[in-house]
Amino acid sequence: MVSLNDPYVMMGDMNIETASKSRNPLSKALSILKWMLEAELESIGVREAAAALDMTPSAAHRSITALVEEDFLQRSPDGSRYAMGLELYRLIHQAAERFPLRVIALPAMERLRDACGEAVFLNLFDATRREIIGVQAVESMQSLRYVVELQKWKPLHVGASGLAILAFLPEAERRMIYADTGLRALTPASVTDPAVMETVLAGVRSAGYALTKGQRIEGAVGLAAPIYGPGGRLLGSLGISIPEQRYTDGMEQQFSSLLIATALEIGALAGAARG
Repeated sequence: MVSLNDPYVMMGDMNIETASKSRNPLSKALSILKWMLEAELESIGVREAAAALDMTPSAAHRSITALVEEDFLQRSPDGSRYAMGLELYRLIHQAAERFPLRVIALPAMERLRDACGEAVFLNLFDATRREIIGVQAVESMQSLRYVVELQKWKPLHVGASGLAILAFLPEAERRMIYADTGLRALTPASVTDPAVMETVLAGVRSAGYALTKGQRIEGAVGLAAPIYGPGGRLLGSLGISIPEQRYTDGMEQQFSSLLIATALEIGALAGAARG
């Protein structure tokens, strides 16, 4: 006999858990905020929200009114649109300061390090400087390892961490970087020809990750995948560093799958759309 206390008892096409959520005014209000932020909308209308979230206009209006009362949304002068309120701005900035990406990414980075046994590091991308900076690292437990430098600006055109970002920038921006840097070599393995670089980056885009051997640091093998944030914005890259003496070709397939999955996980924590 099925108990009515079972949260998964079906009611027509809807289970009790879903039905309860659809009636929950807090859930409706949060759905409106999530939709507005994830869609990067500057303002919303009642009927627009209702259509997007499969609500009745009256339910959407009640939820939006509640958000206005808490200053999470603010009404436009003519009363037809609603934009982000000061209280929501305050909470967003407070959360960002308390839980920056380098902090929220750490557990996922530690799991990746434990799975592959090699150093894992996080770089953030500065679109103005067109460079990356290391902000977090989880060191390898191996006796032979490379210590990853943090808080130091690095170019995009050498090393897996930079190529994982450079590959996904618009072509015009890539060409500007080639001109600005002159594709200056840091090691004999660095790529210095723009045509060759474009071929390398096409491979990175196809694979979803970059693999380099001794491009920035001689004797080091690097794998890196891009990290995306809200709206598909490039936030940075997640990398694995391996001493060349320990690297085998079999590591690429194993580590790259783990790397891409972890980069997606970190991106989701930063607010990237899932799936």
